[in-house]
Order: sequence, then C-alpha cells, then structure tokens
Amino acid sequence: METIKIRSTREIPWTLDQDKTIFAEVEAFIQRCKDLKEICEAQLQFARKSPSINMPHFGGTKGPEITDNLMELETIFQKNLQKIRELDYDILDVKKTNWHDDYGQTFNDQIKNLEIMYQNIISFKNVATIGEAVELLENFDHLAQRPAIKEYVQKRAAEQVYKIFMDEIKEVEETFEAGKQKRKPPMPFSHPEFGGQAIWG
Repeated sequence: METIKIRSTREIPWTLDQDKTIFAEVEAFIQRCKDLKEICEAQLQFARKSPSINMPHFGGTKGPEITDNLMELETIFQKNLQKIRELDYDILDVKKTNWHDDYGQTFNDQIKNLEIMYQNIISFKNVATIGEAVELLENFDHLAQRPAIKEYVQKRAAEQVYKIFMDEIKEVEETFEAGKQKRKPPMPFSHPEFGGQAIWG
C-alpha cells in the first residue's frame, strides 16, 4: 500500500497572509463593475435606446419647452458618454489608474450636474389644473430611473402636486362660504340644511 505524504503548510511558498494583492485586484474589479453599472443607469435616465423611441407627451404651454430641455440633457450626456467610449485603454483593466480621473472626476461629476439640471426641469409653476399636474407627475415618474431623480419625483414633485390640489380645494371652499354668507341657496324642502347646501355648492 502506497503512503501519501502530506506537505506541511510551512513549506507552501505563497500564503494568503503574505500576498493580499489578489484581493485588492478583485475588490478593484468589483468597484469597476459598479462604476460601469452607474454608466448604464445614467444611460437609461438621460438617453433613449433609439431616436425612434418617443418621449412622453408633455401637455400645457410649457410642454414643448420641457421636451426641448430633456433633449438638450440627452445631447450633453451623449457627448460625455462618447469620451468614455474613446478611452485608449481597457476599462476592465484595474491596473489602469487613469479610470479614476476619466470616470470619477470627469464623467461622474457631469452626471451629478445633469441630475440637478433634470430636477430643475420638473416644475409645476405654470400648471393650470390639477389634472395637468398629475399628468406631468406621471410622465416624470415614468422617466425616472436613477435613485436621486426617483426620490425627487416621488417626494418633492408629489408634494407640489398635492399643494396644487389643496389650493384648489381651498379656493372652492372659500367660494362656497362667500356665496353662503350672501344669501341662502334655493333648496327643496326635502333636503337637509347642510346636505342641500353641499349639493348646491
């Protein structure tokens, strides 16, 4: 019967404690993949997959202006994305440290600026009715992809629509109260006093 000789771990020339560079490279690669995922998310937010894909229709007098502003953001994003495409090195090579400047300090900063510009486009100042405000909110909610823009649409923009709704309710209430003070509305005798006033209002 043949004896199996087991080498002592002391004889192994390479150990995990002695050389941790492999873990550093793996972590760097994971981060690089996260950066590329950010680029993909930005592309979903600021650029359509194809020019043949239409944007949602924005109604009202400001509708064409909103569409033009979004198209302008798309153009700016495409210019920044083209710079990434034209890099003269393999973007998956973690040993290329130029990526930290080309992506981290240039492209990523531009994306943050685009997010701010995008949020500034979402405005309800010239919205005439609550229906138009809800339609505008639905369009931007459909377009929102990046977390910062999603949060802005679902919180700040939704709050603005709610405020428009409450202002409209208050205006109706004030109109009704003013009419009630001037004269009592004509109501059938079969109607209760406050119920009839609500129907009349």
